[in-house]
Amino acid sequence: MDSENSGSIAFHKQMGFQEIGRLPEIGRKFERWLSLVLMHRLIGRTP
Repeated sequence: MDSENSGSIAFHKQMGFQEIGRLPEIGRKFERWLSLVLMHRLIGRTP
């Protein structure tokens, strides 16, 4: 997900996801650089 999408990051954290990494300026869209946030949740765990 885009690192600037704080609403999505907050939602995923509420669902039990953890941020495990960031990839800065990994791609371009509409003439701007995007960074990627990697999130992870183990299957079977409840939030």
